[in-house]
Amino acid sequence: MGKKDSGDHVVTVPRGMKKQFSVTTPSGYGIADAKIQLTASDRTKLTVLETVTDFNGRAEFPHLTPGIWLMNVVKDH
Repeated sequence: MGKKDSGDHVVTVPRGMKKQFSVTTPSGYGIADAKIQLTASDRTKLTVLETVTDFNGRAEFPHLTPGIWLMNVVKDH
């Protein structure tokens, strides 16, 4: 299996809104096909959302509900 880079971050959403993310190299270049997974950490019911970045390293979650989300980003090499 290939090497993976990943990272966990916490995102707080104050009210339901569209949230956009960019995944980039330290030089600022977008990383295509990185998987972004959001897991709600403040609920009793497990809520997991996933998307993949586009060619420019951008991704969007159009309907995030308020709360605290754990974000994990993984890119296979």
